[in-house]
Order: sequence, then structure tokens, then C-alpha cells
Amino acid sequence: RASVASLSSGALLTTLAGGAFLASCNQRGNYEGVDGETLYKRACLSCHGKDGRAMAGGAPSYRGIRKDWDEEKLLGYIDNPQRYKRANRPPRLGKRYMPPVDRRMPEDARRRLIAHVLGLMDALEVPSD
Repeated sequence: RASVASLSSGALLTTLAGGAFLASCNQRGNYEGVDGETLYKRACLSCHGKDGRAMAGGAPSYRGIRKDWDEEKLLGYIDNPQRYKRANRPPRLGKRYMPPVDRRMPEDARRRLIAHVLGLMDALEVPSD
């Protein structure tokens, strides 16, 4: 298990910001009414960027990777990124791991988040000639 000292400042910020958001959801007892875009803004934006193009020193861009991902693959990935990468070796993810989403987030909320991510991937697709 990584210590706080071993986390990069970006990863620590993401973990803290995401944790604060998830705690606020859990105080309400559920994720009802929280749309995919809001989930993304609170849990993913600091690394993946507003439109999925990635932040400097953050996660990889979503540009050009849509063909490699669908809803079920992303559901498996956000649940346990390390296990998914070891089992599936998806292209272009690099050696770093993102933190998993809160295990208390229900599947319907995860699917709303994933639908937003897939929409960002679609918007960044490189047109084929």
C-alpha cells in the first residue's frame, strides 16, 4: 500500500478532492441525482482534464482510444485499475495506476460516469479518412 509520501502531488490532490466529493455523496447515503458529468468533474477532471485531453503530468488523454474501450471494460477498469491492467494489458495506459472509484458508488452511478467518459472519448476520436 502506497504511503502519502510516495504519492505525487497530483495523485494526492486527486485522491483528496475525490475523497471529499465521495464523502459528501455518502453523507447523503446515495448518488441519486448525481449525473455523469458531475461525477467526472469531481473524481476525474483533475487528472484527465475538462474534455479528456489530460492535464500536464496527469493521466493519458482519451484522444484516439475509443476503439479500445466500451462500457463493460471501463466498468472493470474503474473498479480495480491494477487488476484490470494486469489481466487485460490495455494499450496506451502506461505504467501508472489511477485510484479506483469508491467501492460504495453503486453500479448505476458508475455507469453514468462511464457514459460521460465514453462521450468524451467519442468527441476526441480522430476521423478516419
